[in-house]
Amino acid sequence: MKFLAALGLVTLLGLSAPAGAQILMYGGVPCTKDCSGHEAGYNWAKAKNITDPKQCGGNSNSFNEGCRVWAELQMLSKDLEESKKENQEPSAPQ
Repeated sequence: MKFLAALGLVTLLGLSAPAGAQILMYGGVPCTKDCSGHEAGYNWAKAKNITDPKQCGGNSNSFNEGCRVWAELQMLSKDLEESKKENQEPSAPQ
């Protein structure tokens, strides 16, 4: 979990929770307990190189949410790379 927290995937928030309580989040979605289902879905999607959230499916909501976090990160990464390529100016002839 420490590695995931360093990546910003797991965060603790005190939003609309009783005083002193914290909400555990994984990639922007709330976890019910320890985020293990989200982490499993994320790791599965990473291992299977899932790049589209529509490819995430299963019987567990938390697993599917973790899978979608990975897939959405891949989509964002791809979009960023394409944007960088589009914004690069052609080099001047020498």
